[in-house]
Amino acid sequence: MMISDLKLQDLLISLTQSIDMISAFIHRHHLRVATMCESLANRLDWDQEKKKHLILAAVLHDIGAVSESDKRDILQIDVKEDHPHAILGAGMLRDFPYFEPIIPIIRYHHHYWHDGEGAIDQNKPVPEASFLLHLADRVDILLDPDEWVLDQSEDVRREISLLTGDVFKPEHVDAFLKESEHDAFWLRLNAASMNDLMARTLADEAPIIMDIDMLESLAKMFSHMIDFRSQFTATHSAGVAAVAYELARVMKYDTDKCRKLRVAGYLHDIGKIAVPQEILEKPAKLSELEFHRMKAHAFYTNAILSSLPALQDICNWASYHHEKNDGSGYPFGIEKGEISAEERILAFADVFTALRENRPYRETMSISDTLKQIVDILKPTPEDEVYSLLVRNVEMIDKARIKAQEAALAKFRDIDKEMQTPA
Repeated sequence: MMISDLKLQDLLISLTQSIDMISAFIHRHHLRVATMCESLANRLDWDQEKKKHLILAAVLHDIGAVSESDKRDILQIDVKEDHPHAILGAGMLRDFPYFEPIIPIIRYHHHYWHDGEGAIDQNKPVPEASFLLHLADRVDILLDPDEWVLDQSEDVRREISLLTGDVFKPEHVDAFLKESEHDAFWLRLNAASMNDLMARTLADEAPIIMDIDMLESLAKMFSHMIDFRSQFTATHSAGVAAVAYELARVMKYDTDKCRKLRVAGYLHDIGKIAVPQEILEKPAKLSELEFHRMKAHAFYTNAILSSLPALQDICNWASYHHEKNDGSGYPFGIEKGEISAEERILAFADVFTALRENRPYRETMSISDTLKQIVDILKPTPEDEVYSLLVRNVEMIDKARIKAQEAALAKFRDIDKEMQTPA
């Protein structure tokens, strides 16, 4: 099934913009780094395809920086070589074939040149784009956002020059020094627009109309960006997606609609990109203030997905998963009778999956206790068809959840093992 009017390029723009919600420290960081990469690649006369891969890697390069310690680390100019966040970020992208060329660029974006010896790692060539991305990334980290950029330019140029050969490729440093002689190089950083940058980057690429297979792959990839931030939720969206799909199937929806509901399951928590990892991983009940921060995630899910009119149904299904029949849900407080069956499917799928998972503050609940809790939390009416079908098919649905979450856990462990393996 083709998704009418949904182009991959538009989806990439929307989702790359969402990356900068990760935290205040990374605000516009990806955009500034990508803007520098564009300028430096032009100076080096790279062809459009090579430049495109560099810029796409730049707008996604820190998606693996999930913890506060990761974020503190990468704020240092001498960040650990081949930092684990680079390995995690590369691993998150593996589900979507379109990103295959940029995975090694992100994997090695903190790899040192070592006077040329760094060009090969474990008998494999390191992409040249990784070294240029590393340079642009470090330039941005050296800039103090509280000071006027032109007042810092000479100090930054000097710092980068000192790292020529050992950390950065000399040819890239030369290109940086030439390009950064001009004020426009620096002033462009805070004037840049993600929409404009992505439009230029993808200008020569024929529009790619999304089909349901591509949409599912991309949705799964972005679910990893959220879930892999915490070992306790590493498989949550996979479980919600599986439960939503099975509930849709027993509701007798057609296959395409069932798969779109699975996509909504993968994307329902994408707004958690704006929630600090320390809240996601807290091994105890959240405080009132922390819960207020957590509650905002459904609003941000809506904000991210609503920019894509072709996904309006998926947007509603995904972002209304905390709404309730009695109007007491959040963040929109939708009144009774206004919540569709599809939105209810996502609500049941989310709560069912969460209660059947182990969490740091409690063990998994039995199926019978889960169903009782669902009544307390979601308050289904006797006429609620979604709840009735969940109860009648709960064993089959739970088996599908377990299978999906086991597959997601295996992927998470593979990436985690790679992060622990010395280079």
